[in-house]
Amino acid sequence: MSKPRFLILSILLLLMTTACGQCGDLPGLGKALPTPDRNIAISQEAANRFAEKWQKALDDLKTGGGARLDFTDTELTSYVNLKTSELGSLPIQNSTIWFTQGKVVVAGTIKGRKLPINGNGVLILEPSLIDGKLYVNPKRASVGSIELPRSWLKSAFDQINTQLANLQKNITIEKFDVREGEMLILAASSQ
Repeated sequence: MSKPRFLILSILLLLMTTACGQCGDLPGLGKALPTPDRNIAISQEAANRFAEKWQKALDDLKTGGGARLDFTDTELTSYVNLKTSELGSLPIQNSTIWFTQGKVVVAGTIKGRKLPINGNGVLILEPSLIDGKLYVNPKRASVGSIELPRSWLKSAFDQINTQLANLQKNITIEKFDVREGEMLILAASSQ
């Protein structure tokens, strides 16, 4: 998966976070903009660490070997925020991404003149590994107190998972683990 494709995927996932409100039983999730139970401070240093790890994983895959990508929610949050700020005005601002209880939580402020709704948003994703490919399943999404319909989420994420599968065409994901504050991906080139 190339760096531009990953950036497009990251932005696509962030744009899907037209969400927040009553978000279930995960810690820190309530009616206000949810926050993780640990500090996730955005920094250039953390973004650089993620970029270096990402590039090393890509380089390892290009040589036909295996790759290990182990990163923290602070590193990913920093990378995504700094990359989206480079792109200019996007409908999501001040996003925070954290890993907890096997899930990925993305929260931020949804704001845009052309959007039908603005407010604090959250998207809860449960990644899964099927036949060596990584897929994301939306568990819940809302904006303010408005829960997004499950049918809409299923349709949107069917399309996202199709694109994800295409991006992983020459990659086999051997292990995927969401731990508290960290994510681990072990992959091999299948070319």
